[in-house]
Amino acid sequence: MKIGLFVVCAGITAAVYFFFFQGSAAARLSSSLSELLEEDGVVELQDCNVSIVVNKLGEVGATIALTRIVIQADMRNYDFETVRIIPSASGASLRIDRGPVDDLMLSNLSKIIEAGGARVAHLVPDEETARKLLEADDSTLYFRVMAEVVETASGTTELVAHEDAPDFFGFVAAIEITGAPISYRSTTTFAASAPSAETLLTGEVVAIPFLQFAVASEGKAKELAHAFNDYAVDKACS
Repeated sequence: MKIGLFVVCAGITAAVYFFFFQGSAAARLSSSLSELLEEDGVVELQDCNVSIVVNKLGEVGATIALTRIVIQADMRNYDFETVRIIPSASGASLRIDRGPVDDLMLSNLSKIIEAGGARVAHLVPDEETARKLLEADDSTLYFRVMAEVVETASGTTELVAHEDAPDFFGFVAAIEITGAPISYRSTTTFAASAPSAETLLTGEVVAIPFLQFAVASEGKAKELAHAFNDYAVDKACS
């Protein structure tokens, strides 16, 4: 299984806000996330674990029939007291960074590596390597399989899945059935409306990702940051 490992460092200009609020915000956090995802997403909160699943159907006749996004976040892996709100032309983006790398975060990462089998374990062979990858500034640790764009006899182009796509589907499926706590984001696209190893076109798994949400305004970003922080404090996740 050819799964590429990439570490990306990128600077982001952002306003930095600090929140120190008390109280439970489970209903507000769930409502805020559900409103953001609309009908395509499902949100579940359980103790310190946040689960978001989005299944978005493509247009009729499109090459990509389904895009599936799964976010599992162990809130103990994140710093909710300091967040970034990044203005954009269409509104704003809320970014919640990882906290300091600790044994819990490394344990969550090890679950992802184990789900990928020997090929993934070879890419992150030991705890020291894992720690360095996560501690690098603005680093993103991800595994990816891509499709190939080919030209057909009629002159049009189409996406053809990589030969390792079925194995990557198995990798993602193994992560999804791994019990919480765990922190990752998977994004997969399919040539049919039902996900399967045979129809997977592209896939990406990000280990212990930054949590980032596009919202309508800076005010909405602040509201969502409040809700995350209040919930984390209420559940003693921070």
